[in-house]
Amino acid sequence: MVAAGAIVTGRRSSLAVDGIVASAAPDADLGKKNAQLRRKLDALAPKTPYIVIDTALNRLQLRKGAQVLREAVVSCGSGVVLKDPSGKRSWVFDTPRGEFQVRSKAKDPVWIKPDWAFIEEGEAPPAKYNDRVEEGCWGTTPWASATATSSTERSTPGCWGAT
Repeated sequence: MVAAGAIVTGRRSSLAVDGIVASAAPDADLGKKNAQLRRKLDALAPKTPYIVIDTALNRLQLRKGAQVLREAVVSCGSGVVLKDPSGKRSWVFDTPRGEFQVRSKAKDPVWIKPDWAFIEEGEAPPAKYNDRVEEGCWGTTPWASATATSSTERSTPGCWGAT
């Protein structure tokens, strides 16, 4: 049977485009190749727990191999640009892409609110350090500060955590 450039028979199918014919292997061969590729991929997976952040779905997964150990909703960068009313500074809220390592973690950390957080709330950034300190805003879960180790060496300000 010929349809739209494809020749389909009982066991094999071929696709002819501009005189080049590509044949698909029988299902048994595909199953073997799939299993080989799966083993290669599994060998590349980290042996220790790791975190995957899906920025499109705003989901964080703590995984070990293919197993999901924990899952959480997270807030990822939106690409929004925040401008200082003075016009002298601006901040772009993007989530960096890449592979990162947790280099340190702190239990019950304190957030030292940056200038952009005050400007975002329509307030002037305070001059006094103590007016920037926010205790307990992260809850009681163990939080980790992410520091980039990719080739671009970008890091994300703030902290994140999984419960």
